Amino acid sequence: RYLGVYVISALLIVGYLFYIERTLDWSVSRLGLTDGVHPNIVGMVSAFAFGACILLVGEKKRLFWLLPIPFLLIAVVLTMSVKSAALAGFLLVALLLVRFPKHWGWKLGGLIVGGFVIFYLAVMTDNPLSRGVLHRVRDVAIFIFNGEGMGGSLTERSSLASAAFSWFLKRPFTGWGLGCFRFLEGSLGVYSHCNYTELLVSGGIPLAVIYYAGQLGAFIYASRALKRTKSLDASEQNLALRRLVIAFCVFLAARFILDIAVVSYFERQDAVFSVLLIAAARLLLMQSGAKEGDALRAAN
Repeated sequence: RYLGVYVISALLIVGYLFYIERTLDWSVSRLGLTDGVHPNIVGMVSAFAFGACILLVGEKKRLFWLLPIPFLLIAVVLTMSVKSAALAGFLLVALLLVRFPKHWGWKLGGLIVGGFVIFYLAVMTDNPLSRGVLHRVRDVAIFIFNGEGMGGSLTERSSLASAAFSWFLKRPFTGWGLGCFRFLEGSLGVYSHCNYTELLVSGGIPLAVIYYAGQLGAFIYASRALKRTKSLDASEQNLALRRLVIAFCVFLAARFILDIAVVSYFERQDAVFSVLLIAAARLLLMQSGAKEGDALRAAN
C-alpha cells in the first residue's frame, strides 16, 4: 500500500509540474526549476517511483501499474538529472533480477548489453535527444569517456568535494559546524554536493558515524532476517516478503550510492528507505514463524 501511495504522490507532483510548465522550452528548461522545485529532487522521486512500479507489477501482477512508468520516465528525462537517469537504470536492472532471479547472470548480461546499445544510440550519437533534453547526460558521458568538454557540473562537484575533504582533515573529530562548509575557502558559497564530505566537514567522523549507523543497522537487521528465514516456511507469501526485503535493500543501497553526488541528510523523505527495510524484515521474521521476541532480538 505504501508503494502505491508513493507512486500516486509522485504522479500528482509530476502531473502538476507538467501542467504549469507545459509552455516551456524543454530543450533548455528543467522540470520544476522555474517553480522552485529542484529538478534533481523531482527526478530522483520519479526514479524511485518507477522502481516501485516494477515491484507492484511483479508482486501484485496488476498490469495497470505499468501505466505510470512512461510519465515517470519522461519526468526523469525532462529534469535533465544525470543522477536520476542513472538511478532509474540501476533500479530497472537490480529489481528485475530480484523479481526474476533464475539464470540471473545471463539476464544481467543481456540487460547490460541492451542498456549500452540504448545509451549509445540515445546519448553518444548526434540526434535531437542528445542535443536537447539529454544534452547534460551527453556532456558528462563525453567528459568521462573521452575527456572532452567541461563535464557539466561534474568538475565543479568534484572540486567542492575535494575542498570539503581537505577541510575535514584539519578537524577530523569536531568538524567546522553543521552547514558551515559554505563559509570556508573553496566552497564557492555552497554546500559540498556530497553527503559524505558534507557530514565529515560539518561534524567530523562522529557525525558521519551517527548518521549512517542506523542505515547500516537496517542492512544488518535485514540480512539476519533473510538468513534466519531461508530454511523456514517457503509459502508464496513469505517468498514475496523475502523479495520485498531484498528490493528494499536495493533501494537503500541506491541511496548510499546517490549520496556521493547529493547532500541528503536534510531531505527527510530519504529516511523512509531504512524504515521500509526494517518493517519488511520484521514482517518476514514474524510470518515465517519467529516469535515476537525472536524478531526483536534479531535487531540487536
